[in-house]
Amino acid sequence: MLNAGKSILYNVFDQNRIYTGICYQATKNFAFEIAYLKWFQQRASGNQYFNRDILRFIIGHQLKLKCSPR
Repeated sequence: MLNAGKSILYNVFDQNRIYTGICYQATKNFAFEIAYLKWFQQRASGNQYFNRDILRFIIGHQLKLKCSPR
């Protein structure tokens, strides 16, 4: 994410993220994922940052919807 303009004093980058994860396909329609997200986000002051460590657990399910042709 980039900031632009004359009012940007400290940093042109608003936030930086790095994401890594691993996925396990349990069945044809179900998958599980565990992931880690490191997120730096600039605060309104311009020279301070939020520093977040986020752990995600995702359950994915694929729906098969059949549409009848007209």
